[in-house]
Amino acid sequence: MEPSSERLDFVFSSGIGQPSRVVTNRVESRCFTAVRLNSHAESLRQFEQVFTDPEIRHFVKTIRYDVLLPSLSDKRLQNKFQSTREAAANTAALTQAMLALFTSLSSWQKRDPQNDEGIRLFLTATSPSGDIESVTQQKRDHQE
Repeated sequence: MEPSSERLDFVFSSGIGQPSRVVTNRVESRCFTAVRLNSHAESLRQFEQVFTDPEIRHFVKTIRYDVLLPSLSDKRLQNKFQSTREAAANTAALTQAMLALFTSLSSWQKRDPQNDEGIRLFLTATSPSGDIESVTQQKRDHQE
Protein backbone atom coordinates (compact mmCIF):
# COMPACT_ATOMS: atom_id res chain seq x y z
CA MET A 1 0.00 0.00 0.00
CA GLU A 2 1.23 3.49 -0.82
CA PRO A 3 2.24 5.82 2.03
CA SER A 4 -0.58 8.12 3.12
CA SER A 5 1.65 11.09 2.25
CA GLU A 6 1.18 10.18 -1.41
CA ARG A 7 -2.59 9.58 -1.23
CA LEU A 8 -5.57 11.89 -1.70
CA ASP A 9 -8.26 10.71 0.72
CA PHE A 10 -11.80 11.61 -0.35
CA VAL A 11 -13.34 9.23 2.21
CA PHE A 12 -12.18 11.29 5.18
CA SER A 13 -13.04 14.61 3.53
CA SER A 14 -16.55 13.54 2.50
CA GLY A 15 -17.62 14.09 6.10
CA ILE A 16 -16.68 17.77 5.96
CA GLY A 17 -18.32 18.54 2.61
CA GLN A 18 -15.22 19.76 0.79
CA PRO A 19 -11.75 18.48 -0.02
CA SER A 20 -9.61 18.64 3.10
CA ARG A 21 -6.67 21.00 3.43
CA VAL A 22 -4.37 18.00 3.11
CA VAL A 23 -5.98 17.02 -0.22
CA THR A 24 -5.87 20.61 -1.48
CA ASN A 25 -2.21 21.02 -0.50
CA ARG A 26 -1.18 17.74 -2.14
CA VAL A 27 -2.99 18.65 -5.35
CA GLU A 28 -1.43 22.11 -5.44
CA SER A 29 2.06 20.74 -4.81
CA ARG A 30 1.47 17.75 -7.12
CA CYS A 31 2.73 15.35 -4.45
CA PHE A 32 0.39 12.38 -4.74
CA THR A 33 0.19 9.18 -6.74
CA ALA A 34 -2.87 7.52 -5.25
CA VAL A 35 -6.50 8.32 -4.58
CA ARG A 36 -8.84 6.78 -2.02
CA LEU A 37 -12.58 7.28 -2.36
CA ASN A 38 -15.84 5.47 -1.79
CA SER A 39 -19.22 5.38 -3.48
CA HIS A 40 -20.75 7.98 -1.15
CA ALA A 41 -22.07 10.82 -3.33
CA GLU A 42 -19.92 13.44 -1.57
CA SER A 43 -16.73 11.42 -1.99
CA LEU A 44 -17.41 11.04 -5.72
CA ARG A 45 -18.34 14.72 -6.07
CA GLN A 46 -15.07 15.85 -4.50
CA PHE A 47 -13.11 13.40 -6.66
CA GLU A 48 -14.70 14.84 -9.80
CA GLN A 49 -14.20 18.42 -8.57
CA VAL A 50 -10.47 17.93 -7.96
CA PHE A 51 -9.88 16.09 -11.23
CA THR A 52 -11.67 18.48 -13.59
CA ASP A 53 -8.19 19.68 -14.60
CA PRO A 54 -6.63 17.15 -17.02
CA GLU A 55 -3.15 18.28 -15.92
CA ILE A 56 -3.80 16.87 -12.44
CA ARG A 57 -5.10 13.50 -13.65
CA HIS A 58 -1.80 12.15 -14.93
CA PHE A 59 -0.39 12.05 -11.38
CA VAL A 60 -2.86 9.29 -10.45
CA LYS A 61 -1.26 5.84 -10.55
CA THR A 62 -3.58 4.04 -8.13
CA ILE A 63 -7.26 4.34 -7.23
CA ARG A 64 -8.67 2.59 -4.17
CA TYR A 65 -12.45 2.53 -4.44
CA ASP A 66 -14.73 1.18 -1.72
CA VAL A 67 -18.32 0.43 -2.70
CA LEU A 68 -20.70 1.02 0.20
CA LEU A 69 -23.34 -1.70 0.31
CA PRO A 70 -26.74 -1.38 2.03
CA SER A 71 -27.00 -2.26 5.72
CA LEU A 72 -28.44 -5.59 6.79
CA SER A 73 -31.04 -6.02 9.50
CA ASP A 74 -30.10 -7.35 12.96
CA LYS A 75 -32.18 -10.44 12.22
CA ARG A 76 -30.26 -11.05 9.02
CA LEU A 77 -26.95 -10.62 10.85
CA GLN A 78 -27.94 -13.40 13.25
CA ASN A 79 -28.93 -15.77 10.43
CA LYS A 80 -25.82 -14.97 8.37
CA PHE A 81 -27.59 -15.68 5.08
CA GLN A 82 -28.38 -13.02 2.54
CA SER A 83 -31.93 -12.91 1.18
CA THR A 84 -32.67 -12.66 -2.53
CA ARG A 85 -33.83 -9.08 -2.02
CA GLU A 86 -30.62 -8.17 -0.14
CA ALA A 87 -28.51 -9.81 -2.82
CA ALA A 88 -30.33 -7.77 -5.47
CA ALA A 89 -29.81 -4.57 -3.43
CA ASN A 90 -26.09 -5.35 -3.08
CA THR A 91 -25.78 -6.06 -6.79
CA ALA A 92 -27.59 -2.81 -7.63
CA ALA A 93 -25.37 -0.82 -5.23
CA LEU A 94 -22.22 -2.36 -6.70
CA THR A 95 -23.38 -1.77 -10.28
CA GLN A 96 -24.37 1.85 -9.61
CA ALA A 97 -21.10 2.56 -7.80
CA MET A 98 -18.96 1.08 -10.58
CA LEU A 99 -20.96 2.94 -13.22
CA ALA A 100 -20.46 6.22 -11.31
CA LEU A 101 -16.70 5.72 -11.11
CA PHE A 102 -16.27 4.56 -14.70
CA THR A 103 -18.49 7.38 -15.99
CA SER A 104 -16.24 9.85 -14.22
CA LEU A 105 -13.05 8.20 -15.50
CA SER A 106 -14.35 7.88 -19.07
CA SER A 107 -13.66 11.57 -19.67
CA TRP A 108 -9.98 11.17 -18.79
CA GLN A 109 -7.70 11.18 -21.82
CA LYS A 110 -4.20 9.78 -21.97
CA ARG A 111 -1.75 12.60 -21.69
CA ASP A 112 1.07 10.72 -23.36
CA PRO A 113 -0.01 8.19 -26.01
CA GLN A 114 3.41 6.51 -25.71
CA ASN A 115 2.85 5.79 -22.02
CA ASP A 116 0.91 2.57 -21.42
CA GLU A 117 1.24 2.63 -17.63
CA GLY A 118 -2.45 3.05 -16.92
CA ILE A 119 -4.01 3.25 -13.46
CA ARG A 120 -4.25 0.41 -10.94
CA LEU A 121 -7.76 0.03 -9.51
CA PHE A 122 -8.33 -1.69 -6.17
CA LEU A 123 -11.99 -2.39 -5.49
CA THR A 124 -13.54 -3.30 -2.14
CA ALA A 125 -17.14 -3.58 -1.02
CA THR A 126 -18.14 -2.71 2.53
CA SER A 127 -21.42 -3.21 4.32
CA PRO A 128 -22.04 -0.94 7.30
CA SER A 129 -23.62 -3.90 9.09
CA GLY A 130 -20.51 -5.95 8.38
CA ASP A 131 -18.53 -3.35 10.29
CA ILE A 132 -21.00 -3.55 13.18
CA GLU A 133 -20.77 -7.33 13.21
CA SER A 134 -16.98 -7.17 13.23
CA VAL A 135 -16.92 -4.70 16.14
CA THR A 136 -19.48 -6.76 18.07
CA GLN A 137 -17.39 -9.91 17.58
CA GLN A 138 -14.23 -8.10 18.68
CA LYS A 139 -16.01 -6.95 21.85
CA ARG A 140 -17.14 -10.52 22.56
CA ASP A 141 -13.62 -11.85 21.99
CA HIS A 142 -12.19 -9.19 24.29
CA GLN A 143 -14.65 -10.04 27.10
CA GLU A 144 -13.80 -13.75 27.04
